[in-house]
Amino acid sequence: MLSCQHCCFGASPSRTVLREQLARQLQDSALLEKANLLITELEAGRLASEVPKALEPLFRPSVQPYLISWMKYDPASEIRNVGVPLLILQGTTDIQVTVSDANLLATARADASLAVIEGMNHVLKAATLEAKSQRDAYTDPAIPIVDELFEVLEAFVR
Repeated sequence: MLSCQHCCFGASPSRTVLREQLARQLQDSALLEKANLLITELEAGRLASEVPKALEPLFRPSVQPYLISWMKYDPASEIRNVGVPLLILQGTTDIQVTVSDANLLATARADASLAVIEGMNHVLKAATLEAKSQRDAYTDPAIPIVDELFEVLEAFVR
């Protein structure tokens, strides 16, 4: 199953993160090449007309205008313009955005607070890097948000 959280991104421009995520997920080199071509088209501001069925969840026509607008931003540059205190949260088992991305964001804004939470994934729940653990964290509403997240948020707000 192809998945990508294009609502969230790391310190790299979205097109870079998207390429990295797809390179980890797609075993078919021809499909990966097509995905990279689609990203290049969208990055240039052009809608892509031919999208392979396997890539439709991410590149379907209704999402392409959003992707085009999203690719214009570089998160590391953007956070420099945020005029309020900034907390960067990152889990060590996030399979979409890496601890390295969080560190790069923190470097881009020297006064930012960075909290890396051991065992927390992209949806703020406890998970290992195993596929089943990740899938369960994404789909099982009974799995609670990691307690440490609340502690970090409380300390930051105080």
